[in-house]
Amino acid sequence: MNIPLTGGLVSVAQGERTIVEEGNAVVYQTGSDARILTPPNSQLNMFGMKLARSAVHTTIENLLDRPVADPITMHGKLDLTGADGQAWRALVLHTYQSQLAGTMMANPMLAEPLTHAIVTGLLSLTEHQYSEELERPAALTAPATIRHALEYINSTAALPLSPTSIAREVGLSVRALHRGFQEFVHTTPMEYVRNVRMRRVHEELVRTDPDTDTVAAVAGRWGFYHYGRFSRDYRRLYGVSPSKTLRHG
Repeated sequence: MNIPLTGGLVSVAQGERTIVEEGNAVVYQTGSDARILTPPNSQLNMFGMKLARSAVHTTIENLLDRPVADPITMHGKLDLTGADGQAWRALVLHTYQSQLAGTMMANPMLAEPLTHAIVTGLLSLTEHQYSEELERPAALTAPATIRHALEYINSTAALPLSPTSIAREVGLSVRALHRGFQEFVHTTPMEYVRNVRMRRVHEELVRTDPDTDTVAAVAGRWGFYHYGRFSRDYRRLYGVSPSKTLRHG
């Protein structure tokens, strides 16, 4: 995928000529005869990203809960001007910038859910042979299955969790898992995971010695690396700052 940050480009692939400007992106199949032409005075600054074919293939299978044929055929222009497109673009760029800024992206607690989100977002923004099937409503989910998912999350919150791993544990497709959480828990699986981990941080801060540990260290152990957002969410939930909890229990 190529995402112009400034300027524009002309993409020529599979006999199609596409003008790609800021607010758009273009996706190619690996090994295609794609060419990028730079118009005069375009001042092109471009971000490029490659996704492993296996990641795309596995994500679709988990979303549909069935085997799918390979390869996934998608190519052409992506419109990133809408709310979903802007959110996906920001997710991709912020993920890349976080990798450059430090090593936290090596933590599976972050890497696995982000990979799922990036691939799922791409699949929703581009046309491919499974687009129509992915747009259909997921099957209804039994309340007992969602209770199983909640129990699983609560017992394994310290491990890397993603919608895919949770869905696999309870025998659902990812889409059915999301629908079940919306109907019975009124949130998403990963937001529920975040809330459980926030509670575990609170419990640890209450019993931790402030002379031997820090808020940042405790939060990091539970996958919270954006300290400003973490502190804001913590205060909203508990009415005090995390540092005050650490000092006073």
